Amino acid sequence: MAAGEPTSSPAKKLLTLLVAANVLCVLNNGMVTVLLAKLREEFGADAAAIGLTATGFLAAAAIGTPVHGAVCGRAGTLVVLRCGLLLLGTGAALAAAAPNVAVLVAARIAQGAGAACVPVVSAVAVTLGWPPGRRGLPFGLIATGIGAAQASGPVVGGAVAQLTGWRALFTGTAVLAVALTVIAGRVLPPKYGRSTARVFPAELFRTRAFLAATAAGFLGLLAFLAVEILVPQLAGFAHGLGTGATALVLSPGAVTAVLLALPAGTWSDRFGPRVVVVAGLLTSLASVLFLSTVAGRSVVLLGAGFLGTSAGFALLSAPLSNAVSVALPSELANAGVGVYQCAFALGGGIGATFAGTVLTAREPAAPRWNPWYDGVWGAYSDALLAIAPVLALGLLVGLLLPRRVR
Repeated sequence: MAAGEPTSSPAKKLLTLLVAANVLCVLNNGMVTVLLAKLREEFGADAAAIGLTATGFLAAAAIGTPVHGAVCGRAGTLVVLRCGLLLLGTGAALAAAAPNVAVLVAARIAQGAGAACVPVVSAVAVTLGWPPGRRGLPFGLIATGIGAAQASGPVVGGAVAQLTGWRALFTGTAVLAVALTVIAGRVLPPKYGRSTARVFPAELFRTRAFLAATAAGFLGLLAFLAVEILVPQLAGFAHGLGTGATALVLSPGAVTAVLLALPAGTWSDRFGPRVVVVAGLLTSLASVLFLSTVAGRSVVLLGAGFLGTSAGFALLSAPLSNAVSVALPSELANAGVGVYQCAFALGGGIGATFAGTVLTAREPAAPRWNPWYDGVWGAYSDALLAIAPVLALGLLVGLLLPRRVR
């Protein structure tokens, strides 16, 4: 165990803090996806500029995670978590008052840089505080919050924006970030998580299980974020739904993510990460093929396809975190988690950009890639179909994960 382990703090308090921080950060990004059409209209910006509100957050998170991992090893988890949450809150306050797209994008970048601390601190805390074979439950609890926030972000964002306006979403984030900063000081000891290991030890890149989990996380979030960008826009433009109605269409996916995330963590302890991750990737692959085929036909079918992708992603998060934690010795936890979370966030940023790029490129009339699609929203069908090879590659990588947790 590392020096400064929080033995004086009940495990449930630590997990509650970690879950709450993860929910806040992930929800803050997910809720923006349903606002894209509204933001385009309010600011008079094109799709690429508005898309930066999502991709800027994720790119900053991708860059920030290895930095937080390195600092965590020197300063401890408490310092990193507090500084990150304060930066998240400051960015949220700036976003709430943004007069134009440029300020909004800058605020979102600040939020992403701050939010990057949370998955690093969470994974380090679980890796150091629970032995191998018993980490599935805490990772599952954290993943339950992440999965719920990831899938319900559009639901919450749409509902709150419909009732109070989109700026209230960022105001609430700022208030909650400050509250969690105060609570963190009561739960985490100052020295918890410190390590003398090198920032990026070579051993990380010689461990097959770690590399496989990192690649699978990158590809999995790339695919899910691409879907999460495309589906709300399809609901708005193809079916004429407002933010509130779009939120209702996506809500079954949020419920499914909540129900599956915790069992996925415990299943990864019992059956090993490989079988659970492969099942999640297969579910996601089938769902994007379904969405590509039915794009624009029915909101019921759209919601069903999003439910499938949410279920698939819920089967990835905790098992992959579990695989990373058992692949590395405790002294490499800070560095390994930083690299893994960097790849994870980078996948999300690329996924959001990927979706918009393919959609824009395929908007002109052209032969459609999906031979079973015969609707008028072919650009969306093509963009969704383009996600399938990403998931197929993820399946190949997933087969390299360990069979069992030892």
